[in-house]
Amino acid sequence: MGEDSTGPSSQQQYSAAFDQAAVGMVLMDRNSHPLRVNRAAAVMLGYLPEELIGPVPPLVSDPENRAKDIALRAEMLAGTRNAYQREKALVHRDGHTVWTLQTCTLARDGDGKPVQFILQVQDITESKAREDALRVSEEHFRANFEQAPLGIAHLSKDGRTLRANQRMCDMLGYTREEIYLQDAHGVVGEEGQRSREQLQSLLRGEAQSYTAERFFTRKDGTRIPARVSVSLVRNADEEPYFISVSEDISQQLADQRRIREQAQMLDQASDAIVLHSLDRRIRYWNQGAERLFGFSAAQALDQFFAELTQMSEAFTGAHHEELLATGHLVTSTRCRSAAGKLLDIDRRLTLIRDEQGQPSAVLSVNTDVTQRRAAEREVLLLNSVLERRVRLRTEKLEESNAELRTFAYSLAHDLRAPLGSIDGFSRQLERRLEGQLDTQGLHYMERVRAGVKLMSDLTDALLSLANLSQAEVLCQSVDLSALARAWEHRMRGEHPEREISVSIADTPRVVGDVRLLADLLEQLLDNAWKFTSRREGACIELGVEEAGGAVPVFFVRDNGVGFDSAYASKLFVPFQRLHSMHEFDGTGIGLAIVRKIALLHGGQVWGESGPGGGAVFRFTLNESEAG
Repeated sequence: MGEDSTGPSSQQQYSAAFDQAAVGMVLMDRNSHPLRVNRAAAVMLGYLPEELIGPVPPLVSDPENRAKDIALRAEMLAGTRNAYQREKALVHRDGHTVWTLQTCTLARDGDGKPVQFILQVQDITESKAREDALRVSEEHFRANFEQAPLGIAHLSKDGRTLRANQRMCDMLGYTREEIYLQDAHGVVGEEGQRSREQLQSLLRGEAQSYTAERFFTRKDGTRIPARVSVSLVRNADEEPYFISVSEDISQQLADQRRIREQAQMLDQASDAIVLHSLDRRIRYWNQGAERLFGFSAAQALDQFFAELTQMSEAFTGAHHEELLATGHLVTSTRCRSAAGKLLDIDRRLTLIRDEQGQPSAVLSVNTDVTQRRAAEREVLLLNSVLERRVRLRTEKLEESNAELRTFAYSLAHDLRAPLGSIDGFSRQLERRLEGQLDTQGLHYMERVRAGVKLMSDLTDALLSLANLSQAEVLCQSVDLSALARAWEHRMRGEHPEREISVSIADTPRVVGDVRLLADLLEQLLDNAWKFTSRREGACIELGVEEAGGAVPVFFVRDNGVGFDSAYASKLFVPFQRLHSMHEFDGTGIGLAIVRKIALLHGGQVWGESGPGGGAVFRFTLNESEAG
């Protein structure tokens, strides 16, 4: 029969099948440009079919994947490959990833010439997700199996080792390959028969699992105790096998032996050692507790410690929280013995945890400190009496110092008027008797005015020293070298006739009161100026020594007359002079002022010299802050 002209042509049937196919279909030219896309492929990626057609379709594949596809199709065009199939990630219109399984074939015309590529696209996103989940699950299982702290092994029905983790190998001392050759019952030695019987009971359904303690024989012949738990399971084919979990309990048994030994030792301890349950009932009462509190173990067990001993300070909620948080607690309390004696007790509490790390009991070590507390109370009483005496003496000393300061101010004030009168009247008398006084009389008048000036200078120096005792130190950054250069400029202006070398080094800045530190420097430099006045080639030097100490050591050195070092202790005492007034003038208070200023700045000062060998005075500042 002829073909019905009214029915659909084969081309139409093919087109309908292409468009209505349940899987994605794409026709591409030899350049991989989409020519036709069916509805399933378009819906898969969230586009209309016509949006995916053309030389520049939407970007649904990353460049690297697209380049790989083009390379594979080039091989097909070259005849080295007939088709290819690969998993490929595509990008949906909304941005999420669609995993696909793509099968690409090459259509040829009647002459065998390549015409177009036919790409079949199947959405495998869900199966891919299931595969990924299964892979992750298997990876987690392998990681947990291999990294487990316990030895794990899978055993066949007849006791052969099918699989073992690294911990199991380490426990027995075998490599993984060696352990697979071992009979699981053989490693437990004499208990092997018992092990076989228990496995058979699991196979018969008499139990789902069992736990037993065994002694494993290691490869080197040593034996280790272990706790073994065995369960019967079935694989996907319903084939039974065993999972064996083994724990090395060598340390636990050693701990138990040590605990028994410690219990014997605790019973002989001099301290009262008590074990409480978490509800605070007494579970252990050593002989030291019997001696201290007077209650026998039979009387104490199951009692509350606070009630039994009439503890003055109860175990509070805050104490309980601290003990749970830190595991330790130190406290003190007062108790009464069975005989009614009042006891001072130091308590050291330690939280005991079980194998799962959960709190299980509290160990209390109680020390009798009754005599020590009595001694401490006596010391506190004595300290209180001593502090009261010191306070009274300090108040008297402050009162005495205040009286001395008042006396110094009054003395200075009261002396100024008569000294001024003596100085003024002596000058008037000298002018009135001008031409009438002989040389001896003029000498007497000069001695009177010199005595007045010395008395005035002494009064001023005494006031300066007294004022330092209550001076407020205003701290700021001070350049000692700049202060010394200002002093040199002033002295050269006042004494242009002096030929003297002054060397001032650059010194580190210090923190202190610029007025007081200027006074300290001027007192030392004035002394150097004075005691070099009779020296040819006189020189003065200000410098600093930093010999690895915490603070720098400053110095003022001169080549003047010096002093006898045997009397160095008198240098900084007020009114103590190592040279007579006829040799060098002065009040004898300058170095005392220097020492006071150094002390106010947390430092010290000292001098070194020899007769005729010059002198050097060193000082430090802020030593306490550097320390």
